[in-house]
Amino acid sequence: MSAEHRTVTRTARILEMVSADAGVLRLADISERLGAPRSSVHVLIRGLVSVGYLVEVDGRYSIGYSLGELVRPSESGLTELFLPHLDEIRDETGETVTLGLFAGEHVVYTACAQSKHSVRYVPELRIRRPLLPTSIGKLLLATWPEDRLRKHVLAHGSGDLDADLATVGIVRTQSRAFNRGETLSAVTAVARPCRVDGRRIGGISVGGPSERMLPRLEEIDAVLSRVLT
Repeated sequence: MSAEHRTVTRTARILEMVSADAGVLRLADISERLGAPRSSVHVLIRGLVSVGYLVEVDGRYSIGYSLGELVRPSESGLTELFLPHLDEIRDETGETVTLGLFAGEHVVYTACAQSKHSVRYVPELRIRRPLLPTSIGKLLLATWPEDRLRKHVLAHGSGDLDADLATVGIVRTQSRAFNRGETLSAVTAVARPCRVDGRRIGGISVGGPSERMLPRLEEIDAVLSRVLT
């Protein structure tokens, strides 16, 4: 029998407790139930929040949406909730539609409705992606306070801080984000946020070859906006 690892055990128990009492437990409650120092528990919780496995709202913790999707079959959970939207948007635009969930300082693509064109964008699912320059990642950055945003952009941006901050500012204003060949030179995408119980938990993007996408960006965005409203 393998020996118990205290950090792993505490982390597992935190996830189990929060899963059982979603949106109820505070740091003090978790520390008391674990019988562990608050400072030690805070370090573990902060790490779980940073990777998106926990979310904190008003000092209370819930399981992160991305963790729920990563450990569930693809046909259940949020994926199932949004699949009809993905199919509808794909059928109206003709391009690949992707659901991405926020996971700490990353995005995880959990489902897509592929374009029926022979030449199409096909995203790899269930891997962590950076927030920049992905269109869905920009939607998350637009929700962050300025100090956190600036720190992240300095570490992970394009190298042009002012341009990156200006881009995020436009996303905040318009509630939509573009990726014009920044990840793959021949692919363009537009994304809008998706919400559960009023909370922005990720985004849905439409992506495809730039030669098809660019002339129709506003038309495609209008479909996204209508379906997600």
